[in-house]
Amino acid sequence: MTLKLYEQEGYQTTFHAHVVSCVKKNELYDIILDQTLFFPEEGGQTCDKGTLNGIEVVDVQIINDEIHHYTHSALNGDVQGIIDWTHRYTNMQHHTGEHILSGLIHKEFHVDNVGFHLGYNEITADYAMDLNNDQIKRIEALVNSVIFSNKPVKSYYLDDYSNIEYRAKLDLAKPRLVEIEDVDLCACCAPHVKSTIEVGLFKIIKSMKIKKGTRLFFLCGKLAYEDYVLKHDQSIQISNQLSSNIEALSSNVQRVLDENYALKQRIKQLNKEMVDHLIIEHKENQIILCDELDRDTQLYYYNKLVSFSNNYVLLVSKQKDNYRFMTNSKDIFLQLKERHQVRGGGKNDFFQGTLDTVNEQLFD
Repeated sequence: MTLKLYEQEGYQTTFHAHVVSCVKKNELYDIILDQTLFFPEEGGQTCDKGTLNGIEVVDVQIINDEIHHYTHSALNGDVQGIIDWTHRYTNMQHHTGEHILSGLIHKEFHVDNVGFHLGYNEITADYAMDLNNDQIKRIEALVNSVIFSNKPVKSYYLDDYSNIEYRAKLDLAKPRLVEIEDVDLCACCAPHVKSTIEVGLFKIIKSMKIKKGTRLFFLCGKLAYEDYVLKHDQSIQISNQLSSNIEALSSNVQRVLDENYALKQRIKQLNKEMVDHLIIEHKENQIILCDELDRDTQLYYYNKLVSFSNNYVLLVSKQKDNYRFMTNSKDIFLQLKERHQVRGGGKNDFFQGTLDTVNEQLFD
């Protein structure tokens, strides 16, 4: 069994170990050490990054309590391992942040955490209830309050677990417990920060309804700060563009959206009035190529043409990347398919779709 040094000291970044075995598997070497600081992929968390004798460790897995390090080169004898501290500490901040979050949700709503994923690009936690926006905001404020209260984070094993209540996803005989006083006591195998203050800023950036309840996306520490800077800078830019202060940004954006919608509706109305003036000039059989129209206006134009025609109608509107057509003739539709790349279809007396190009001779 590999000695798990990361359980004893999560802040240590270098260690020495002896290679117990090194076996080539496919394109990688599977290396087992007598002891390691490398935390494996476990408990919803990605593995540590780092090197062994300067060789990159590309993956770390735990199998039957042995920790397997995967590299592109073979290793033997004694080795020195170096942990990527930035990645390790970021994971420690987020995992402790998740314990605070899950502990508070358990205390406030008597709801269990049913999923956790601490990935390279996304951190999520799932809870077995539908959390509304007010509840999410309240929990977020409570999490930050715990962080700023600078509570110690303790990790330990017990000789007797019979008279103690703790959160756990797995039923282990002798679990390692992580305790945040008056907040959470949970079985956990991962390294954690020593105090809640080290989690830094905690921010829930998104929520999603899932089959089991609610999924919360969150960030801690440096990643939360970087997310804030990005969104703050964007808010400043939008505010400047709208000549608005940030406090009124949402209402001013809504005003612009409403004005834009009203203008689009007015343009549609003017286009329809234009169609009404043009329609009297057309003959019974119509093949018409027109400038770009939105679909609603084109359909209005097409229906007007059909109402004035006793035979066939083909209306083609130029778009940015192709041509959109409408016709009441199956024969014309089949001819278009023979001459062009057509996407679309129809039945009875209405066929529509897009053309890659248009043979201008159709409109002579």
